[in-house]
Amino acid sequence: MQLGIRNGVGDLYRMVGVAGGNAWLEAINTMRELGFVDELAGGHHSKQGCDAIVSRKA
Repeated sequence: MQLGIRNGVGDLYRMVGVAGGNAWLEAINTMRELGFVDELAGGHHSKQGCDAIVSRKA
């Protein structure tokens, strides 16, 4: 599974491959704890090749 990370100007600048299962949940939860928001949460479609895209919301 692919986790995308947006930078401050909104560009998708990093993609991280996560094996799935528990590793996926841990990655998403860690990003939330660090203040990131999953832009694709609640959806069932990938976007730009990512299963989740996180960014910091001001």
